[in-house]
Amino acid sequence: MYMKILLQLAALLITSLTFAQVGIGTTTPNTSAMLDINSTTKGLLVPRMTLIEKNAIVTPANGLLIYQTDGVSGFWYYDGTSWQPFGADLDWTVSGTDMYNANTGNVGVGNVAPTAKFHVTGTTVPSTSGTTTLYTNDFSTGGVTNTLNAGNVCTTTPNIWHVSATSSNASCTTCTGNRAYIQYSSSCAQDQTITEGNFTPTTTSINISFNYGYNYFSGDSFTVTLYNETTTTVVATLLNLTADVLDASYLGTQTVVAGNNYSLKFQYIGDNDWGAAVDDVLITENTTPTAGSYMFRLEDGQQQDGYVLTSDANGNATWKSSSGTPPGSSDDDWLASGTITNTGLVYHAGTAVVGKTTISAGLTFQAADGTAASGTQVGLGSIEVVEDDSAEFMFNYLISPLTTNTIDIGSTTKRWRDIYLTNAPNVTSDMTLKTKIKKLNYGLSDILKLKTISYQWKDEQYGETIVPKKLKGTHIGFSAQQLLTVLPEVVTTHTWKVTDENQPNTFNRIKNKKLSVRYSEIIPVTVKAIQEQQEQIEVLKISIEKLQKQNKLLMSLLQK
Repeated sequence: MYMKILLQLAALLITSLTFAQVGIGTTTPNTSAMLDINSTTKGLLVPRMTLIEKNAIVTPANGLLIYQTDGVSGFWYYDGTSWQPFGADLDWTVSGTDMYNANTGNVGVGNVAPTAKFHVTGTTVPSTSGTTTLYTNDFSTGGVTNTLNAGNVCTTTPNIWHVSATSSNASCTTCTGNRAYIQYSSSCAQDQTITEGNFTPTTTSINISFNYGYNYFSGDSFTVTLYNETTTTVVATLLNLTADVLDASYLGTQTVVAGNNYSLKFQYIGDNDWGAAVDDVLITENTTPTAGSYMFRLEDGQQQDGYVLTSDANGNATWKSSSGTPPGSSDDDWLASGTITNTGLVYHAGTAVVGKTTISAGLTFQAADGTAASGTQVGLGSIEVVEDDSAEFMFNYLISPLTTNTIDIGSTTKRWRDIYLTNAPNVTSDMTLKTKIKKLNYGLSDILKLKTISYQWKDEQYGETIVPKKLKGTHIGFSAQQLLTVLPEVVTTHTWKVTDENQPNTFNRIKNKKLSVRYSEIIPVTVKAIQEQQEQIEVLKISIEKLQKQNKLLMSLLQK
């Protein structure tokens, strides 16, 4: 018996000495292990002990391993200073189906020194919208690059394309601030081009937009082309205007060759003519959208584009519309068209009021200074103000039409009653603005044909107050129908009006429902009549003087 044990120990010793390894259940222990235990039916059982027994071990070796059977049961190892649970995390603790952070410090994600209870650090790269700006110029800084073509003789600054804050000869209310502008100049043949760009598309389609105004005058033209700088060819003509197009915008898509260089060319040709304006040039292309990478993501089933994370009174968080409406419901207060940035179009679907909490009946929009009857001020632009007084408006600066000699105040069926002035009406009468000037043929004989009348208006009322017959005023004047037979030029029979709001720059000549008279234009006829009458008076004065001399001579003869 003892001999058998000695032989086994000898074999084991020989194996250890030969291979410097021990294999149990295998004759080929792994070369990286001092002890290789191999079994498919049994495991390795390390010493099992209680907490008291573990702590009673004298001078435990660094790395000593045991299995603790009570308290926090499991594998424990000695780290050279104290016993540590094997694989346990003292920061995160499991309690039933819940897990929580058991320490008293902060939790950091993406950082090693969190400064809040939960501190996330990272970089968010939002997804792209698929639109890339290739070129933009709003002329807010810098100048323009002119090309003086062969037919051009203008060389001074006002006569070439230049940057200006206004464009009086080529109205462009769609332009914002500074714009490129070429203006009217006397005795100047204009053939000038500005080039906007160089831009290189990476796709085969580009989007082009710009604002402009063009004031046609006798043979001039305004042309905009897309030019391929690589092949030195015109790709497309975007505009070729020979008639007024004011306060306008261009928006279009053009096919291009990816990798080629392009530009926009704005050419104005004229001779002693008006002008053109260009602003807000923008060239974009639609590229393939790319996905973003985000440092934080929360999906609770309520997330939608443009929503914000908000909470209730108890701190329960969810995604909601920024206006506070429930998820999924529409917001009919203020809406944005096509964008959620503060530069997009914002509109209101219903009535709106500013300065008070209720809106007066029948109004769509109302600005009021609380409940005050007057005193509300509304600013328009930088310093211009409209203020309401007792049943009237007041303006603090000049009121002018956007385009000269185009817009009327009132009409033959919607008339202003009285206009109060400090001085007489000031009517433009500059000879440089007139043509076909000739001597007036009307005179005394025509004045004598006019029939003057006194009258009262059939319908006379102020708002809902009807003026009683005994209080109606009596007026004096002419009959428009009778003037039409004598002085037809002073009678207004037609008016130029915009009849289609989709074409705001197109005016049509419309017959008025009622006739009106330009009384001031009767003055020249009256003056001519007075002049003729004065000539007759002068002739009569000479005749009278002759008769007086003859009478005096006759009387002297009779006395003799």
